[in-house]
Amino acid sequence: MEARPLYGFRHAVCRVAHSMVVRLVLLVALCFLMPLSTSEIVAGEFRVENTVYLLPAKKPISQTVTFFTEERIYDLSETSRRAAIFDLEEQQVTELDLQRRMRIDFELGDVESFTQQWQTIRAAQKNPMFRFLLQPRFATEWDAETGRLTLESRWLTYRVATFSPDDQQAVDRYIAFSDVAAKMAPMLDSHAPPPFPRLAMNTALRTRRRLPQEVRLTRVVQSDAGQQEVVLRAVHHYRWHLTADDRRQIEEAEQNRLRFNAVSIEQFRKLRQTARRRTQRQRQ
Repeated sequence: MEARPLYGFRHAVCRVAHSMVVRLVLLVALCFLMPLSTSEIVAGEFRVENTVYLLPAKKPISQTVTFFTEERIYDLSETSRRAAIFDLEEQQVTELDLQRRMRIDFELGDVESFTQQWQTIRAAQKNPMFRFLLQPRFATEWDAETGRLTLESRWLTYRVATFSPDDQQAVDRYIAFSDVAAKMAPMLDSHAPPPFPRLAMNTALRTRRRLPQEVRLTRVVQSDAGQQEVVLRAVHHYRWHLTADDRRQIEEAEQNRLRFNAVSIEQFRKLRQTARRRTQRQRQ
């Protein structure tokens, strides 16, 4: 018996393939990417501040912060009023919608199953760019002296400034989180692109035991004026301890996880699409 696609998968793919310019440009980026206080410093804890720019604009389009504790990972965004709690040991993730006060709980196995289904539709795809996104092939250059990593292709190129942290476990934890976050994005938003280009970059970082400091993503997009390049710049600032305010935000996320109503992914996506259409009408 043929397996049913999860969460309206084929419908989501059709929506993604229908509009591949602005939404892909912004969401790819969104899937990326201080002095000591008197707070207690715990080994293995750190934070990453992530800021994304659509060049040449100087105002960021996204600002998030990711806290890594001993037990969990907390990814918080004031830009989109959302948060996510990752428990990779227990194989569980909770997505929080702070504006609508709702949450989604799911297993990492669901994320992997959803991701695998992208490959089932690759053979039917005629759009060459979308076929690339499903199975990217990059020419990779690595400069060990400068820590510069380049993954280049016709459609999409990453140029990454990297560094090697003293705590090498941070590499494994950060990239494991980044992998899951990239795979989650199209589950929660039908306009999000496939995760495979970002996963390829993460694999290159993991192999070289590096973390990203700055990522420049160049995309070739088709518009009425013809082909043009769109460049996004993601900057990552690391701090190797958590402050009292960081712990307050973590505690608030945990309290919201208990307070917010649980909904299905189908309900979450429907509400998000309704909110997006309302926003678009207001801008017209």
